[in-house]
Amino acid sequence: FECTKNLTKCVGVISDGDQAIRWRELDRELGKHRSGTLPFISRRMLNMWNKNQPVLHTFADDLESFFWVILCVLLSIGHERK
Repeated sequence: FECTKNLTKCVGVISDGDQAIRWRELDRELGKHRSGTLPFISRRMLNMWNKNQPVLHTFADDLESFFWVILCVLLSIGHERK
């Protein structure tokens, strides 16, 4: 997403209210480590890793990853059922 291109602060959504933190008040360094399953990682994160730059993992990256997982599952089901 273009809107997440230049993020420098942590933004996110936590669905567990007991563990919730106000995301506007949270300060976090950009991630220097890499983790994830390559076929499902967001394009933005892959591009930043390819440029060897630190990247801030956002909810938009998780949403895109979820999209790729769902697409893969649907294509597998479709292939099995022909």
